[in-house]
Amino acid sequence: MELGTGRVAPYIEAGVGNSLADSTKYHRTYTTLGYVAPFASGLIFDLGHNLSFDASTYYDLPFGEQKLYSRVVQRGVTVPVGTRTLVHRPIASQFFSQGGASLTEDHGYNGSLAFSPTKRVLLSVNYNRSIPDALDAVSATLSVRFGHMASKAGQSER
Repeated sequence: MELGTGRVAPYIEAGVGNSLADSTKYHRTYTTLGYVAPFASGLIFDLGHNLSFDASTYYDLPFGEQKLYSRVVQRGVTVPVGTRTLVHRPIASQFFSQGGASLTEDHGYNGSLAFSPTKRVLLSVNYNRSIPDALDAVSATLSVRFGHMASKAGQSER
């Protein structure tokens, strides 16, 4: 849902699924399996000249049994005892973990600066902060849209 006029647009997102999905804003260092309700809210600022800034917060609320698969540690690899790991999750020390809802619960904030030189190309730089994991992620994305695009007048643009 997105509301607003002018240069600032607030939005709210909510969903239910059986896994946490990656997004263009945040590529997680793990995947999950288990029921979860992800929530996000934020503001999109139109800075003009095809430039925008998105600031948001998120909360991933899991329920039931959860499984967590690390993208940092390979299957069968053991990290030595005493190696520094993340406080909240075992994603830096073992490939697979299983447990209750607290295993995959997460919250934090995102920031994204996007530039669209044409209607079909989007360049963005994204920052994510997971508060429980004390984990920062920075990414850059190039998106290209192919295919049919409807114009505002209802006619197609090629």
